Amino acid sequence: MFIFAATLVAWSSEAMACMSPEPLDYGMYFQSEVFIRAEIESYEVQRDGSGAIVRFRTTKTFRGPRLEHWNAKWRGRQGHVPAEWQGSGEVFVAIQAEISRDGVAFIAVNQPLCMLNTIIPATVENARFIGVRK
Repeated sequence: MFIFAATLVAWSSEAMACMSPEPLDYGMYFQSEVFIRAEIESYEVQRDGSGAIVRFRTTKTFRGPRLEHWNAKWRGRQGHVPAEWQGSGEVFVAIQAEISRDGVAFIAVNQPLCMLNTIIPATVENARFIGVRK
């Protein structure tokens, strides 16, 4: 009985923590290992529901290695991603290395659990908030 009650408390605490999304932290872009402006070339939702694999074509590198393409796993806000990508044009995205529960390293979009989606349009306004030139 005690274990069941503790599990319910843990689940409800996690759900309560994300009842309203955290505002976007524009500082996280420069704190990530890689920060780029890019076009999304492909977007594939994972069958296991763990997120989507996004292929980015880099148009500008602000921080990190200068690669033409990046493939990164994106979990979306609270682990939910849209069935298909609905944005267009260039985006700003922060990328980092992560380690799975199995101990396997992979590349992922920097997406804090409760924060608004961090793949954002590369608009002049967002560039100003982040502190870069579009």
